[in-house]
Amino acid sequence: MLSASDTARIWGDSLGERLDGARKLHDSALSAVHEDLCKGRPVAPWPYGNATSINPLLVTLGPSPGGSPDRRVQGPAVQPLELPTAGVKHPHTDYEDDKGFWDKCRWLARAVVQTGSTISEDSYALYGNMNLDPNPSGKASDVRIDPAFGEWVLRTIRDGLRPRFVICLGLKGKSDAIKLLERVFDDFHAAKPHADYPLECYEKKRLRFREWNCVGSTGNQIKLVMWPQHPSQPPFSSLETWRGACREFAGRHCGLIRP
Repeated sequence: MLSASDTARIWGDSLGERLDGARKLHDSALSAVHEDLCKGRPVAPWPYGNATSINPLLVTLGPSPGGSPDRRVQGPAVQPLELPTAGVKHPHTDYEDDKGFWDKCRWLARAVVQTGSTISEDSYALYGNMNLDPNPSGKASDVRIDPAFGEWVLRTIRDGLRPRFVICLGLKGKSDAIKLLERVFDDFHAAKPHADYPLECYEKKRLRFREWNCVGSTGNQIKLVMWPQHPSQPPFSSLETWRGACREFAGRHCGLIRP
């Protein structure tokens, strides 16, 4: 069992302490963390589409894994994933898809989790990508979320991974996802964001960041964000516009993460 001081380091607001604490976990302590994260999991060892470390500062959350295959993998790619990693990136975050989804997610991780290093591996070690459904789909509107699975994902994020930021991608118009978010996050009410910011780098359409300040069961602070648009949709088909959105968000909130 982890001590209170270890828990505070591993799931606190300091990126350095999160990294150091995770890397110093002994095998028995890491096994205990995995056991806790895996309570109620629907797939062993870990469901597809949920690639994360044990303590990411940033989690991107989508309806399901996309339908674009990983160029690095020969044959079927849909299979259970490795358990969450400790102090290193999850290997699935190396995914290379033709639509550039993962490239954009990695760019976002580097923008928000600024480790001060020219090597971005530490940023990826504090990043996770989770999905409310484990079945690949190229269209969010086609995804039918199993409430039990989706709730397990959200509670695992809120109480297990304890990120500082949860960025929702492609969930804005999905009523089943919104209902689950409202059920699990007491401070999330879709119609009443705590903050609302325009996407300033793109003026042709009134796209906005909508944000809620939520609290996990251990008192951990979580900023939950509806991103202006999914990475694969216009205007984010332009990589420069995507990067502009990432810079805007990071500039506004990176002070919430301590070195």
